[in-house]
Amino acid sequence: MDYLPLEKVAAELLKKIQSLKSGEMASTELSGLVGSSRDVYERLVILEFQALEKKTAPVKELKPFKIDTEATEKPAVSKEINIQEEVEEKKVLEKKKPVKIVIEEPVGDRNNC
Repeated sequence: MDYLPLEKVAAELLKKIQSLKSGEMASTELSGLVGSSRDVYERLVILEFQALEKKTAPVKELKPFKIDTEATEKPAVSKEINIQEEVEEKKVLEKKKPVKIVIEEPVGDRNNC
């Protein structure tokens, strides 16, 4: 299909609608009417999108900046980890309270369900 300006496609659509209203359009020509209306619709959707694009504010260009990777001061919070202390703490926690799981059977006879 050759590209036609929107005005020409709309004019063709108008002619087809008038033909339909006057009863001159055959039922086999309805698909042409649907195609023309779809073409107008799609072009209008594109125009709407382009208008919305223009309406939105353009993104401001960010100025380049440099991050100083050479720290002159030590971080405010510093914690050294002593592996031996961690292992001993874990052993103490394991010895404190053992967990005992008890599964109780329901009271009553199992055969009377």
